[in-house]
Amino acid sequence: MRVARPWSIFSADAGIERELASGLALHPLAARALHRRGIRTVATARQFLAAPLSSLAPTSIFPQMPRAVERILRAIETREGIVVYGDYDVDGLSGSCLLVHLLRALKAEVQLVVPDRIREGYGLNPAGVERVLGLGPKALITVDHGVSAGVHIRTLQESGVDVIVTDHHQLPPELPEAFAILHPGLLDPGTEVEHLSGAGVAFKLACALFEAQPDRIRINPRFRQILHESLAFAALGAVADVVPLVGENRVLVRHGLRMLEESSLPGIAALRNVSGLKSRTLDTEDISFSLAPRLNAAGRMGQVKLAHQLLLSESPLEAQVLAAQLDGLNQQRKGVEARVLEIALESAEETAEGEPVLCIADARFHVGVIGIVAARLVERFSRPVVLLATHGETAKGSGRSVPGFDLAAAFASARSCLLSHGGHPAAAGLEMRSDRVGELRDQLRRFAADHGRNAQVPPLEIDSEVMLHQLDHRLLRDLRQLAPFGEGNPAPVFAAAAIEHASPPRRVGVDGSHLLMKLKNGRGDKPISAIGFKLGSRIAEATSSAAIAFTTRPSTFPGNHPVELVVKDLKAARAATQAGR
Repeated sequence: MRVARPWSIFSADAGIERELASGLALHPLAARALHRRGIRTVATARQFLAAPLSSLAPTSIFPQMPRAVERILRAIETREGIVVYGDYDVDGLSGSCLLVHLLRALKAEVQLVVPDRIREGYGLNPAGVERVLGLGPKALITVDHGVSAGVHIRTLQESGVDVIVTDHHQLPPELPEAFAILHPGLLDPGTEVEHLSGAGVAFKLACALFEAQPDRIRINPRFRQILHESLAFAALGAVADVVPLVGENRVLVRHGLRMLEESSLPGIAALRNVSGLKSRTLDTEDISFSLAPRLNAAGRMGQVKLAHQLLLSESPLEAQVLAAQLDGLNQQRKGVEARVLEIALESAEETAEGEPVLCIADARFHVGVIGIVAARLVERFSRPVVLLATHGETAKGSGRSVPGFDLAAAFASARSCLLSHGGHPAAAGLEMRSDRVGELRDQLRRFAADHGRNAQVPPLEIDSEVMLHQLDHRLLRDLRQLAPFGEGNPAPVFAAAAIEHASPPRRVGVDGSHLLMKLKNGRGDKPISAIGFKLGSRIAEATSSAAIAFTTRPSTFPGNHPVELVVKDLKAARAATQAGR
């Protein structure tokens, strides 16, 4: 059953809005969008819109950064082996490949190890530790994991391997006894770097290593280019891991998107080309829906090596072949995901009644896609979802949550029945014995009863109510300055009440899952196209008395109105205009 989402319409201060609009020569609706993001002065707005690289926090903000840098430089100087131990998702892949590129340029003896998602699971694990020790390194750098791997880090340290942890996941009660730990959670709250992704922390380490080089290296154009290329990897990781695009992250992604367009790295160029993004301006949606899924497909389908081979490739021909293979794996992933979603939906419909957390286990689930499917079920049922792929005595699970329900803390509360767990409040994973799934359900119910009162369907935040004739080229141009859009800095959402149709709405797409409308704009000009992705089933609600909430984008069809709408929700006009009042 679909849960109606409340709308909350921002109540602007007219004086602040006028000051921003006049001081920056902005469309009033763009000024209001700035105001809704907490920006109240022209000076603050200019800094936000410019997002200069010079605003990045110094690498010294991490207390143990000098210790980490000194150890890595000593390993390079004495020709000791270094292992970069990454992860199989885009954030971990991007961050680890970023460091490998730089370390290779510094002539380090470096090798990359990435765990197999299906056979080994997340982060440091017994098989991974054994593999590392077989390589004989003296230093190991984790990327996007490690802070919860105390047992494995102790084994490595006792075996003569100095472990440098770079991570951003939730801190455990007790930190591992690593040589050095670089983690935003160990800094004072409110710093510009508190929301860094795993690739973002790796980028800070890369910057610190670069800063420690003699002048002849720091002024070398090749080395400077490698550091700038690192921005592309930082952007991939931040967007794919859905970290808030505020503060430092917004700066990294803003400049990283440009590096993704201009990158001379064969792997980046081949990935962009196979995704149909050659010679075009990129935005965060291109990462989310085109680049990241292809990289993620490698890990999800048990062939993670293809992804890091692509990102580290120095041959355009090899990169082209690898990118084509990733594209094929992504197509396979879509088929597997569709089958798992069908099975999970059937179980969810049968068990959802009265359950605060949906926890579904099935031997037919593919461990590589259960996280994506869990996210789909959260959208449908508006509550936390945990899916477990059971194989023999072991079950591997992935969960997604809703605002107000800390899934990582929920798993921690059930640690007595788990073999391992970790993650974020919104997304977390676990491993356990298959015969204890019922116990996990009971523990999650108890946690929800004690801590789930704040879990709720988040309101759709509306920047402003508008008349459709207000939407024009100038607004699109000015709104683009607020990008990159994503978690923490969403694209401005507008609401229009009592819409009028220029032609009857219809369902489109191969399976009719999308909703297409042609709307009158009140000025007699060309009608405005509005597409509602995954809203096809709600066509009956798309009457002329409806209100719509939407974002804007340039028209994709020549001859149409210059603005297109991407519909986020629709409801009775009266309900919409009363929302947030």
